[in-house]
Amino acid sequence: DDFKNLGYLPEALTNYMALLGWSPNSGESEIQSINEISLNFNLNCVNKSGAKFNWEKLNWINSQYIKNYDLKDLSDLAQKYWSKKGWEAPSKNWELKLIALLKDSLILLNDIVDQSEPFFVLPSITDEANEFLKKVEVQNSLKGLFTNLKKNNEPLNTQLAKSLLEEVSKKSQIKKGLVMRSLRVALFGCLSGPDLIQSWVLLSEINADLERIKRCIR
Repeated sequence: DDFKNLGYLPEALTNYMALLGWSPNSGESEIQSINEISLNFNLNCVNKSGAKFNWEKLNWINSQYIKNYDLKDLSDLAQKYWSKKGWEAPSKNWELKLIALLKDSLILLNDIVDQSEPFFVLPSITDEANEFLKKVEVQNSLKGLFTNLKKNNEPLNTQLAKSLLEEVSKKSQIKKGLVMRSLRVALFGCLSGPDLIQSWVLLSEINADLERIKRCIR
């Protein structure tokens, strides 16, 4: 239960515990179900030295199980964490797209809280991001994006998002990378985060992108 509360999947724990005293044959994956382990287990592959608990290895195994988890099942698990925070996805389709966006970066199930929070709560702006926002090119990027979004009547999708970034870059003669970093700061309040285009599309679906860009325009 303690491991479960920390965000470890039971099947990942079982897999790891088996590897504490046993190693698969050369060429076999370390990620195996309990049935696969029972079939592949061989006493000749049991380690002679004492086993040492390795958190990094356990975390890696857990992350691999999360990556391979069924999207709907992972979504159901995420809902339990979100409900405790009072968060609710606007639709099942939006929820599944958010889980698909984040799942490859999850190490523990608990990570879903911190990584999904910016999609439910307006994030604060870090000191580093505030310094970044002082740049003239950054302000021009955000003003261009805000103006183009206000004029746009189509629902934002991946192709349109890329087109808007390209248009602002060319019109303002600002490198596209800087325009993208400017948008990331506006959306997430910092200079890092998940895939920018997919995140922007998701935030646009809940009408949160314009508000976040506008607050960063000085």
